[in-house]
Amino acid sequence: AAKTGFGASGANGLWVQATADLTNKAFSVWNGVGTGTPVERFTILGSGNVGIGTVSPAGLLHVSSDTAATGLTYFTQANASADSFDLNFRKARGTGASPTVITTADELGVINFTGYGGAAGYITGAAIKGISSGTIADSRVPGQLSFWTGTNAAPSVLTERMTIDNAGNVGIGTTAPGVKLDVAGNVGINSNHLRLAGATD
Repeated sequence: AAKTGFGASGANGLWVQATADLTNKAFSVWNGVGTGTPVERFTILGSGNVGIGTVSPAGLLHVSSDTAATGLTYFTQANASADSFDLNFRKARGTGASPTVITTADELGVINFTGYGGAAGYITGAAIKGISSGTIADSRVPGQLSFWTGTNAAPSVLTERMTIDNAGNVGIGTTAPGVKLDVAGNVGINSNHLRLAGATD
């Protein structure tokens, strides 16, 4: 392996390391932590997976921390406009170089909230999904947003609880709301008043 160092000499310095082992670790960045113990901070595997805080990234980008105070991620933009950072999830069929049209019910993006449950590994306890719906065409991608939670069972079953469809209808307990608010099940209102405004039947 080829290693190049910068700054202070010895284990308290900073260095990069490259190897010819393209099936495993291809590139890494190390530095000392003030005690002379070197720590690997950044890793690129031969597969192209990038790890920050982990030497075994499980995906294209894997960020890990064993310290509570460092488990934070910031996106900062400072300028005179009202704009800020956008987090974009992009879905296409085909390939990245030659994308093709998606299909109705394709997932456009998913945020999973997971917890380590033991021998079974990390289990998804809740999720938010953006899903295409309706007719897909040029300049036309209707979508819906759904909210999921895992059941209190063994094993947990990720279940859709609330949906906002492409017409803006909200369904709770139903995946196909037919009106602005469609609730399947009992509703409890802890208040003295329920106000319904609009045209009368």
